[in-house]
Amino acid sequence: MKKIRLFEYILSGLAVICILAMLTLYLSRNKELMKAFFGITETMAENICFVLAPALFGTAALLGFIEKCRDGGKHKALMLCGTILCYLMVVLIIALCGTKIGSPLKKFKSPDNKHTLYYMDYTSDEGDEKRLCFIRKSFIEYDPVFSMRDKDTDNIEWEDDYFLYHGWRYKYSEYEK
Repeated sequence: MKKIRLFEYILSGLAVICILAMLTLYLSRNKELMKAFFGITETMAENICFVLAPALFGTAALLGFIEKCRDGGKHKALMLCGTILCYLMVVLIIALCGTKIGSPLKKFKSPDNKHTLYYMDYTSDEGDEKRLCFIRKSFIEYDPVFSMRDKDTDNIEWEDDYFLYHGWRYKYSEYEK
């Protein structure tokens, strides 16, 4: 009995952490720079937490319902309704938004392997597959520099202090030096 109660508290605590993470990511968003941690972008982390929080609360409510049924306690119907509502919320979120939670941040290196350019795949309004390219500014911050067609890396000219893309000059990241 106490183990189930402990799991309920742990799952509820994780759900609260997910909600706090969503709020923190949303409120600390910078329009100029994107944040990513181990390739997980901030929008991807928000989407994961958005689905994970009600799923964790639903699982905690399900454990509470199981415990109430074993003990013969009151308010079993309330716990069952809470479980069903949380899982319906997860199903509704997935039905409305789909299962795509975002694209992780990827990277490709210069031919001499000294410099790195980061990118994220997305689909444009016209339906074209594109890549949004970034230069790393700090440990978790990335500056968007340009958008290119998918697999259009042949048009990048790598120089010693900068790289060129369609005539535009971009300095390498100061952070990676």
